[in-house]
Amino acid sequence: MTEPRRIQERFTEDTAAHELTIIREEGLYRHLRLQRPGTGACSFDIITWPGYLAFVGDMGDYVFSRTDDMFGFFGADGINPDYWREKVQAACDDGVSEFSEDVYRERVEEWRDEVIAGFADEYETTDEDNAGKRDEFTSAVEDELLDMSDSISEESAHARLNDFRFGDRIECGDSWEWDLRRFTRRYIWALYAITWAIGEYRKAIAPTATVGDVL
Repeated sequence: MTEPRRIQERFTEDTAAHELTIIREEGLYRHLRLQRPGTGACSFDIITWPGYLAFVGDMGDYVFSRTDDMFGFFGADGINPDYWREKVQAACDDGVSEFSEDVYRERVEEWRDEVIAGFADEYETTDEDNAGKRDEFTSAVEDELLDMSDSISEESAHARLNDFRFGDRIECGDSWEWDLRRFTRRYIWALYAITWAIGEYRKAIAPTATVGDVL
């Protein structure tokens, strides 16, 4: 199961008893509150004004800007984390993305396999010699790049990649371009919350809803 799907399932559990309150409904000026009665756990507010949408709550704060009607921008069907992060104007401390050891490991392993696949052309040696070189290279990658016995940060991960050399031909020359980050759980949770809230809002105002009604 992918990380976004796990977060979606968690979001569904977190908001199973949430109710929608329409606090303000004046054209593009809206204020929605979604929470379980009697508790603020995982509660959140959605506030819009022309060109902006703010998500504020127990799971973090994010402000987006793209079109006059941000409900029309987000819609209520699925999420688009990559595109929507370009529209983030402000975020809580957790932010939108964070360094991930798992992403780092996956990227290094992909690069290792690509290098190994090209060993025959690179060294122009016998299959037996190539096998030895592959083993040496694999061990070097494991020891110098994939060893997680010490804590690793985004900065130290890029330093490892930049310093890596095998023989006089192999290095991670373009590793500074590698994206070693993944979206934060709070950001993905907020996106599911926004799209779900828009769907609930649209159902609530069809045909009418009264400001202050709990739905």
